[in-house]
Amino acid sequence: MDLAVPVAMAAAYLVGSLDFAVVVARARGLDIYDVGSGNPGTSNVLRTMGKGAAAMTLLGDVLKGVIAAAMGFLVAGEAGAAAGGFFAIVGHCYPVFHHFKGGKGVATAAGLLLWLIPRSALVLILLWILLVAATKVASIGSMAALVLALPAARIEGIGWGAVSWLAAALVLSPQRTAASQARLAWRVRPGQPAEITPARPASLALVDGNCMAPCLPLFEALADGHGLVEVSLAPQLLLSLDLMPAGS
Repeated sequence: MDLAVPVAMAAAYLVGSLDFAVVVARARGLDIYDVGSGNPGTSNVLRTMGKGAAAMTLLGDVLKGVIAAAMGFLVAGEAGAAAGGFFAIVGHCYPVFHHFKGGKGVATAAGLLLWLIPRSALVLILLWILLVAATKVASIGSMAALVLALPAARIEGIGWGAVSWLAAALVLSPQRTAASQARLAWRVRPGQPAEITPARPASLALVDGNCMAPCLPLFEALADGHGLVEVSLAPQLLLSLDLMPAGS
């Protein structure tokens, strides 16, 4: 049996497991899971550490997809490239080096697309930029670009074997995005509404974190209670507040 393919896929997963948001944050003495939204991704790094740190995180996560696709291509051609990208995204979402608490995989998926369909990928990236600029919601741009990637791959002549792996990769990333937006869990200490830390990796991508400041009075009003409280802040956003007693 030729071991080159499984070895390359395992290597792609390990490459994907290197979460650059975690690495960049630790280089600055921070734990990415304890700052901002708690999500180990570029958006959270941008909000909490600035543009330079976010650029390094984005570049690293994109390169993971490119490197994994290149490794897969060397052992199994076009389909191997797509499979390598898939396993890199799995690694990013469920990284073995970071207790399987990963990001959404959008940047790593972009790296896969840049390797597999570079011309279409550039158009999709431009589309993402325009949608984010228009809506101020990163997830809308991400999901639109990922959905359009499959027909773009076929237009560029990518075979069905590679498209199947690409579909699996692109389905995984939107699912992670939607799951992180479906429930935003926060632990709030009574009397200290400004000291909000995430109970688990979560995302404020629906509003890009812009609701945090105006929400503070609401957190303060609820922080003397206990248990799980669901608060509808807008038609498209539901926050689940897990309120902790002092000293817990």
